[in-house]
Amino acid sequence: MPDGLLEDVYGAVRDGVGRELFVPTQTWEVIEPALAAARSQTERPRLLQLLRAERDLRGMEPVFRFAIGVPGDVQSSTWRVWIGKGKADVYLGEREMLREVKVSLHASGDSHYAETRSSVPIEERAIQRWSRPAEIAPGLIRNFAVVFPDFCLTSGSEPPSKRPPLRLIPPPPNGSATYVNLYVADQGFPQRTLPTPVGAALPLFERSLPDNTRLLIVAHEESLDEGTRVMLVAARDDAYAEVAKWADSLGVPIEEVVSRAFAFSVFGDGTRSLTDIGEPTS
Repeated sequence: MPDGLLEDVYGAVRDGVGRELFVPTQTWEVIEPALAAARSQTERPRLLQLLRAERDLRGMEPVFRFAIGVPGDVQSSTWRVWIGKGKADVYLGEREMLREVKVSLHASGDSHYAETRSSVPIEERAIQRWSRPAEIAPGLIRNFAVVFPDFCLTSGSEPPSKRPPLRLIPPPPNGSATYVNLYVADQGFPQRTLPTPVGAALPLFERSLPDNTRLLIVAHEESLDEGTRVMLVAARDDAYAEVAKWADSLGVPIEEVVSRAFAFSVFGDGTRSLTDIGEPTS
């Protein structure tokens, strides 16, 4: 059995992760026999229940939904990641904006952040367009990231829905941001060695793709320096100032036009990202 795998499972049970615990399909065959050797007989039935629930979820469409927040309290924007049927193309977008714009990460390496009007050529609707970045380690590419600074959380949460379930990731500490990274990895790449820039990796989702690669969605936290914070807050305020003018010209409240702002940026390693910079402050 892989070193530390059962320890991770027990830790997730103790931390109350419940049905949101992610167990890769290929590890099910080695985890189930290990239940017989479980050290705590009181935990064993609960562990088995969780693992079976995760196995049942394999029959769902390849969609992963996530947000940062605390149940019943504060929450970030909600994001959806899905895989093209029978393809190795990956798509993502924010729940309230998906009808307008989405990110497309094609297996060909052509990627774009564009309007969703499929009848219009991509050259006319692309807001940003780029090629897949270089490997950050042999067999591993960080294809995209969604960033959640500590100040992006707001009161309220998404109304309950059916499947797929929403993975709610704990908020970052004050002065930090949570990065949700979308990696493309060769099948043989060891997930435990993901080279996150800072801190430990939190695996969220994994799916094998038709081109013999894997989609790995992994979160980590980084401190947010004051210069970056000031820049993001300024970008948010500037965005809302422009939208407020537009809403005023239409004679409607700004809330009917936009509820959140997002900043598109490029990391030093070539990874593109969208940052949730929150709601207007006034």
